Amino acid sequence: MVENIDFIPLLHGDELVFNSSLNHETDDYRLNFINKLISHGAGGLIVALQEGNFLSNEIIQYCNKKEFPLFLATWDTSYLNIMRRFSEILLSNERNDTNLIGALKNALYYPGNRESYIKHFEINEFHDDMPYVISFLGNTDAQETTLLPSMLCHKYDQCIIYEEQNNLILLTVGCSPEQLKKDLSQICQRYTALQIGIGSLEYSLSDLNQSFRNAVQTFQLIKSGILSNPACYDEL
Repeated sequence: MVENIDFIPLLHGDELVFNSSLNHETDDYRLNFINKLISHGAGGLIVALQEGNFLSNEIIQYCNKKEFPLFLATWDTSYLNIMRRFSEILLSNERNDTNLIGALKNALYYPGNRESYIKHFEINEFHDDMPYVISFLGNTDAQETTLLPSMLCHKYDQCIIYEEQNNLILLTVGCSPEQLKKDLSQICQRYTALQIGIGSLEYSLSDLNQSFRNAVQTFQLIKSGILSNPACYDEL
């Protein structure tokens, strides 16, 4: 809940914000409120309006232009029930993400022990005979790249990403190394300290460790100045 514009800087990023105090404010105030939410990385806004109040088309069009999710509710809407349901979904997703990350780690470090990872992969529609690539994102600045994992998850429908010793390990499905290089080049322009090694294309969950080793090797060659950033293993 954010009822006052002064509390927006306390957000960490990606929050879905609930608000019920924009009913009698001017459009300038509302636009300023929304702009501050966007600048602090909020994920969206739900506004509860009293009967007879509305948001102008200018505000709606502005949110569409900024691709900022805006939802309208009424004062009869039970925010408590909505928050409870969202909390259940978030906890379920978090448990699932934790299981998937654990499965990926097992696949990378203990590839011969398929029983430790195959079940969680298959539950989440990760199967053999699908095109997989591991990318190693190194030299990440923790403060600068806080939103990078969620940005990548939004960009790739089917992926897993986790942090390990200030590095990010990214698994993507259905994306070629060449396409990944093109996509991640844009991210490197934004995060200038970031260096990305893109591994080989593999078609078996048991071979993810091979793509991972190749991604790390590529990253080391970028770090030493032999390859430009980002680079694919196929360029070696």
